[in-house]
Amino acid sequence: MKSADQVAQETDQNDDAKISPSAGVGGMLGGSAKRVAKKKAEGEPTTRATFMTGTTEVLKVTTDVSAADVAIPPGFQQK
Repeated sequence: MKSADQVAQETDQNDDAKISPSAGVGGMLGGSAKRVAKKKAEGEPTTRATFMTGTTEVLKVTTDVSAADVAIPPGFQQK
């Protein structure tokens, strides 16, 4: 049976062995999120840019299809 001192010492060692949450990619993302939150709190204007736009145009919609439209292609082999 371990004494309370031994248990406390092992707990301290386990806490030291754990990777801190500020290490690695998570730390980078967390740090950048903190900076963004700080800028918003300070009232600095943020700049936004449009990087992609899209347009979809439907020319024709039909409900009738021929057998050739849904036929299995020649040479098709199911595995």
